[in-house]
Amino acid sequence: MIKLPIRHPQTQELFAYWSSLKPGNGKAPLWSDFSPAKIVKLLPNILVMEVKEATLTIRLFGTGLVETLGRDATGQDYYDFVPIEMHVEQREHMGKVVSTPACAVSYSKLIVEREGREIGLLSESIHMPMSGEDGQITRIVSMNSIIGEGGQSYVVDIEGRTKEDLILERFLLPA
Repeated sequence: MIKLPIRHPQTQELFAYWSSLKPGNGKAPLWSDFSPAKIVKLLPNILVMEVKEATLTIRLFGTGLVETLGRDATGQDYYDFVPIEMHVEQREHMGKVVSTPACAVSYSKLIVEREGREIGLLSESIHMPMSGEDGQITRIVSMNSIIGEGGQSYVVDIEGRTKEDLILERFLLPA
């Protein structure tokens, strides 16, 4: 298996499952081979996006994500949740997931409101392309896991941090 800089055990488990679906010819796994029943315990932190031209429509938004972010994004465009000053960079990043195709792992700080104050959550995200029968990428299966030292949740006050602090690292590897 490819050694990725994946820190969270659940992210590692999802990547291992996705890797097991690969046809072995450098192409993304088939969406029809993806079985949520095989990863039931991971589903709360998974989102599935439908790829259509310039949009990524969220078709599944796990209950754990709803709890973390305080809202359900099912049916909405993924890019509506990306800060405006990061749109170009994020569209380029997700475009590579689709066009390469590639699996992407990134680390970022999410700003959420909890009990009337903004806090930052360190999030590990993985984005894995899935193809239709014709070989075109039709879905992206993603997972967000809150991480920190030793796999524990890491929560800090945002204080004076800027949007530039939000994206910490990105890794992109071919499927």
